[in-house]
Amino acid sequence: MASSSIIVVGTQGPPGPTGATGAQGPAGATGATGATGATGAPGINEADMAYARRTDFVSDVLIYRGEAAPGTADGSPGWRIHRIEIGLDGDVTETWAGGIDTFVHIWNERTIKVYS
Repeated sequence: MASSSIIVVGTQGPPGPTGATGAQGPAGATGATGATGATGAPGINEADMAYARRTDFVSDVLIYRGEAAPGTADGSPGWRIHRIEIGLDGDVTETWAGGIDTFVHIWNERTIKVYS
């Protein structure tokens, strides 16, 4: 007669503890430093810039000042315009046409611009 074997399986035990983390590998090499760029041209002081300039004394308390590249016509875009107001207390307020100091305005339109 043949013998039979019986295998008994028990319940599984809890997992074992996690092993220690291994040592960190060596750091990679640092990349090469990039070349230094060329030095730019020296700056020019705003007061030394060559501008066509206009000043309109509307009254004792209101002045318009404009600046543009030389040769810019009064009726052409390319002016930056600011309004200077002198208060009764002597305080001076300067505001820019369109609220910006860029060269996009027309000098001949200075009195109808919105200033801030």
